[in-house]
Amino acid sequence: MNKKAGFNLRIQESGVRSQESGVRSQESGVRSQESGVRSQESGVRSQESGVRSQESGVRSQESGVRSQESGVRSQESGVRSQESGVRSQESGVRSQESGVRSQESGVRSQESGVRSQESGVRSQESGVRSQESGVRS
Repeated sequence: MNKKAGFNLRIQESGVRSQESGVRSQESGVRSQESGVRSQESGVRSQESGVRSQESGVRSQESGVRSQESGVRSQESGVRSQESGVRSQESGVRSQESGVRSQESGVRSQESGVRSQESGVRSQESGVRSQESGVRS
């Protein structure tokens, strides 16, 4: 083989090695891009998980608010029941007071009747004494 052919062969071999190195560089770049894509996919999954956690927290807070509102309504209902009971007791007291006043009025009427009867008895006694006096005369 002559010098020129050997030189050309070395140049070709060098070109092949250069192409092989370029292919390896491209393969490395592809692997780097694939790794970056996997990292981005992992980040997306992490963000989705965070969003789901926040949504769950919001639902828990909403449930707590509904429970508190239910408790407030129960307390309000209890207060209304107590107020109704107080009004019933007040009405009963007023009825008893009215009954007491009626009994007091009845007692006064009976006392007045007794005084009238006593007055009638005194009038009869006076009449009897007058008759006795007339008979003696």
